[in-house]
Amino acid sequence: MNLHVVSESTPVGAAVYTLKGSDPEGSPVMFGLSGTDRLRVDPNSGVVTVVRPLDREVSSYHHYLCVVREFRATTDFYVFTRLFDYSIR
Repeated sequence: MNLHVVSESTPVGAAVYTLKGSDPEGSPVMFGLSGTDRLRVDPNSGVVTVVRPLDREVSSYHHYLCVVREFRATTDFYVFTRLFDYSIR
């Protein structure tokens, strides 16, 4: 399991992290996300961006499934993203 901490003030369109994966034989890998409507992953680069505003008062954690695929295999893993309240300093 992975845990990422992201500010709820992160703007829509901002990259929050990059999924990484490779195939030892050099085949291309593809990335996917499921279980969230707030984040999206570029299937080729693995860059995860915010696509809807994040609001800690609505949900302080987001739990979703990441997928890394190559020609012969698929790897799934869960990620938790914890939002911190930008107004508390």
